[in-house]
Amino acid sequence: MSSLSPPRRFLFGPGPTQIEPRVYEAMAKPMVGYLDPFFFQVNEEVRLGLQQVFGTKNDFTLAISGTGSSGMETAVTNFVDPGGKLLVFSAGYFAERIAEMGRRHGAVVIRCEKPWGETFTEAEAREALERERPQVAAFVHAETSTGALQNPLAITKPAHELGALVIADCVTSLGAAPIRVDESGIDMAFSCTQKGLSCPPGLSPFTVSPRAEEHLKARKMANSVWYFDLKLLSEYYGAQRRYHHTAPVSNFYALREGLAAILDEGVERRFERHARCHAEFVRRIEAMGLSMHVAPGHRVPHLNTVRVPEGVDDALVRRTLLAEHDIEIAGGFGPLAGKIFRIGVMGPLATTEGLDQFFGAFERCLAVAGAPAVRM
Repeated sequence: MSSLSPPRRFLFGPGPTQIEPRVYEAMAKPMVGYLDPFFFQVNEEVRLGLQQVFGTKNDFTLAISGTGSSGMETAVTNFVDPGGKLLVFSAGYFAERIAEMGRRHGAVVIRCEKPWGETFTEAEAREALERERPQVAAFVHAETSTGALQNPLAITKPAHELGALVIADCVTSLGAAPIRVDESGIDMAFSCTQKGLSCPPGLSPFTVSPRAEEHLKARKMANSVWYFDLKLLSEYYGAQRRYHHTAPVSNFYALREGLAAILDEGVERRFERHARCHAEFVRRIEAMGLSMHVAPGHRVPHLNTVRVPEGVDDALVRRTLLAEHDIEIAGGFGPLAGKIFRIGVMGPLATTEGLDQFFGAFERCLAVAGAPAVRM
């Protein structure tokens, strides 16, 4: 068998994203066991780093072994009771995934819907919450399928007034945009490692507020999903260190190093860098005569959704970018299939040089796909 030789890609899609060289180097470090004291030292560094990027003082902060969907499943299975009411604020694909998980866990799921790419106002959230009176509400902070950024307080404020817990999907936002979990009133937030944190996929950062932790401790019903039972996981990662599962040690090395890179840069400076690149991205897109899908003020700063020009085959643009420039971007799906490009500018690629590289190739590939001459 020949040696493995993957192509060198530039990952300008919604994830996975470009990885820092120091993260790759960390993954090559010697393996230790899942109960080794060194592993728990790494885990503690991960916990402290996640607190800073989440913007929380929650002690109950950890990384779930699994991709972002495992964090979603963890939130639903630990905090949504069978027969309980779950209200999902849905304006995209991943909110629908929360709703589907809720249904599979036996919850009474109510969806408050808006068109894909829109966000909810506090008045809209309040009306739905007062009408339905759920035990748990859920929303997507940065919707990967649309590029829309939801203001958490518009949902958490009225939800808490009615005594509901709030789950936030922060899969796309963590590490590249401020979440400020404590200020935002989020009770449970989950994410992934392969987007704003610029690490390989395989772990799901998770944080639980003291309010939600008390709810968890008081819950009498046994969790129907053993693997994602937070009570058991807290005994493994906490002081007891009671074996639960074989943690993916190399992924923890990677996350530890990815977080170290963020802290070395400075969390707020990293957010500012992504915001500057987003502003420049939008300026260049509009200078080309193209338009963004999401309204100003509601856009994810590092996941840009650009409307496909009339008569252009978006799949041809994406294929040409990959084949001729080694650049990966994504298309839309669901009601946005063929209508948008999803272009991530995150981590190491969120620089002026990264934008120059992307736009030089993007303009040429649009022309190949039949776009009218663009203005640069």
